[in-house]
Amino acid sequence: MSKRWPPPLYGLNAEDGLPHEREFVMACTVYKHKTTGSGHSKKIAKRNAAQKMLDLLKEVGKDDGEVRF
Repeated sequence: MSKRWPPPLYGLNAEDGLPHEREFVMACTVYKHKTTGSGHSKKIAKRNAAQKMLDLLKEVGKDDGEVRF
């Protein structure tokens, strides 16, 4: 928020398994960067995707001090 980036966009990529053993895959997109996360619920999958995005943006920011899109 402090860098005035747009909020991440989330979307359901895949849903597999039996009704009582579902595995969800969610995508997180910020500008051109996209990550995915999986879990046994949509909430967990979304959190995993968000954490991967945060890690990615931190790595990109380390390269030159600013995140470029």
